[in-house]
Amino acid sequence: PGVRLNLPETSMLVRLARHLGAHDQGRYAWQVHMPDLAAFLAAIVPTLEARLAASPLAGWSGELPINLFRTGALLRFDAGRITVVPAKGAQRCDVNFPPDAFLPVALGWRSFDEVHHLYPDTHVEGRLRLIFETIFPVCPGFLYTCT
Repeated sequence: PGVRLNLPETSMLVRLARHLGAHDQGRYAWQVHMPDLAAFLAAIVPTLEARLAASPLAGWSGELPINLFRTGALLRFDAGRITVVPAKGAQRCDVNFPPDAFLPVALGWRSFDEVHHLYPDTHVEGRLRLIFETIFPVCPGFLYTCT
């Protein structure tokens, strides 16, 4: 009765199908597990540094502690270079997220405001909001799944 295109919104085939009358039946929410926050952040440091370098905050120095209640990490910025330090969770930090709420923001699928609407206990300290949104912007994405 139909063909399902498991492709990004920006794909030429999806755009052509919509032009010919296809309709969007929605997508599943991203279900990605992050077993080690510090290791994940360390793996994406080059991307975070590039985002920072391309922003008005290029060369920023400071700290961004992230708490996921059971685990955490500290991002240390030194003239635009980032070091990740594993940290214990459970203490109130400048950035607080329930464990399942951080990854959609870190992967660019949701903004802080979108996640905060769903999880009112999320928090990013006002003075760090711009740096947080600079390194974790909303961006187009698509998960290619094995089928």
